[in-house]
Amino acid sequence: MRSISTLSLIAVIFLSTFVATPTAKTQLAFHPFQAYQPYNHVAPLLQSNPNNQNITHEHHISLNIPSLSHQDILFFKDQPHHFYVYRQETKNHQSTCIIGILDLETSAPECIKTHENILTDKALELESFIAKQHAECNPILLMYDNTTTVAQELDTFIENFCTKNHPYQSFTTPDTTRHTIWRISDNLINNYIRSLCTHFSSVYVADGHHRLAVAKNLHKKFPHHTPYNYVLAALASSSQLELKAFHRIIKNTTLSHEEIVDIIAQNFDITPLTPTPQTPSLPHDFALFMHNTWYHLTLKRDSIKTLATMPLESLDSFIIQKLIINPIQQQSMVKIAYIGGINTYAELEKNCTHPSDIILALAPVPIKQFIDIVDEGFLMPPKSTWFEPKLPPGLVVYSLM
Repeated sequence: MRSISTLSLIAVIFLSTFVATPTAKTQLAFHPFQAYQPYNHVAPLLQSNPNNQNITHEHHISLNIPSLSHQDILFFKDQPHHFYVYRQETKNHQSTCIIGILDLETSAPECIKTHENILTDKALELESFIAKQHAECNPILLMYDNTTTVAQELDTFIENFCTKNHPYQSFTTPDTTRHTIWRISDNLINNYIRSLCTHFSSVYVADGHHRLAVAKNLHKKFPHHTPYNYVLAALASSSQLELKAFHRIIKNTTLSHEEIVDIIAQNFDITPLTPTPQTPSLPHDFALFMHNTWYHLTLKRDSIKTLATMPLESLDSFIIQKLIINPIQQQSMVKIAYIGGINTYAELEKNCTHPSDIILALAPVPIKQFIDIVDEGFLMPPKSTWFEPKLPPGLVVYSLM
């Protein structure tokens, strides 16, 4: 058995044999495919390996690629062509999604909606890595609105399928998260799912903006290389995802306590807060941590009036950026750190490394508000959304060879 560190790149040698030949643009072209999967005894090791958490990022892993002769030790080549159903269960939440490949050639571009800009340097770095490894190990997470008839039909079908069929693979990682995978082998079912997906007029990129941008760029550069027509993706109902808050920490400010308070008080009423265990949960509900004390921030009525003209301006991350962070940055060179997925005050405080650090705790963006803003064509401020689950890399892999 090879070492666990070696396992972090097991997925670079997979071969997909699916080739689609539709001639017209559809709304969403989402297909089953052929992949390699880790053996049952290998999959838990992959997710227990901390070096594997950023498997698509060159700086976080060692480029230790097993040769083809080691395939049978770590992975097996699955039979064509399957969708896979993946379920993640934690103490507080259960999420289920379908994994397949998104057809970049025939999906209508306006169907796949993004909500944030990408960083050029990060995209170039990721593109170099993926082109070198010839594989995608971490699926883009796409969300569809569960309020439509087609979405509800797909939701019901997937739930019934998981109830009636035994999973192919199931294991629990040290953090007590349960990972379960079903393989859909029936061609009739695969075609049924693929057909339902063509009725989606919009899907939303919940996670993986850089991966999608890289996939599109590789497809544009190499239009005749069929594997680049597709990108590994997971499709989930909005009812299956959790949208958690992305908090801000202002670091290295040279402003005094009084100067910070003066800036914030221009648009917020500041009152001492006796923290409950949970961070804010309602829109426009903010908390401030400064000098070991928590405060509640209430947006003043006059400030609300100036922000309510467009959907984007009612977003909490937009409000905090415009009314607190920007004015502070105009007076002091500061660094902004982003902490996502944490929903307790005690956990947030652990991220303060200096007495001058300032925490701004936000509520999660409601799913409906997220959809409304994206449908209007707006891009959100950086780090406005934290979607869960975070899909584990390496369980289902798509080859670009």
